[in-house]
Amino acid sequence: MEQIKKYPELIARAEKKLLLCERQLEMEAERLSFLNAEIEKVIFSESRELKNEQQRKARRLELQGEPDYMGAKRELAQAREARDQQTIEVNRLRNEFSVIKLVLRREIAGIEAVA
Repeated sequence: MEQIKKYPELIARAEKKLLLCERQLEMEAERLSFLNAEIEKVIFSESRELKNEQQRKARRLELQGEPDYMGAKRELAQAREARDQQTIEVNRLRNEFSVIKLVLRREIAGIEAVA
């Protein structure tokens, strides 16, 4: 019975951590979006040199290969992974809590049936 009392607090902590993970994911997505906008500005400013779509596409890929952009993509992937892992943890805790409640209900029903 004592075990069940800890779950609401554990779940709440895990949900708070999930919220932080989601905020981090949003920040990383915004950073990558900003870098994509910067790349598009560069391509637009070089439009006189870049004669066709193939050249613009090649330049875009070149700029996306730079360390800042690659780092932002990596950070976004890590933030997504952290969010996914925390979602799994929240669901695990909720499921454990549900199972414990069901077991306790069954025990109470058994005691009531005997009495």
